Amino acid sequence: MKWIYKILRAIVMVAIILAVTVPVGLFIALSIPRVQNTIRTTAEHELTSLLGMNVA
Repeated sequence: MKWIYKILRAIVMVAIILAVTVPVGLFIALSIPRVQNTIRTTAEHELTSLLGMNVA
């Protein structure tokens, strides 16, 4: 019975840590200009091919 508590506690702790670190990591990554430019360039290429016209 004690090992079930330890497993559940570990699962809850991992979920809480991920719920905090993933959004913070994404915020930091998206604040970097190089990442922003890469996303912009990729979105332009994908939308241009999807819509069949130049997106700029």
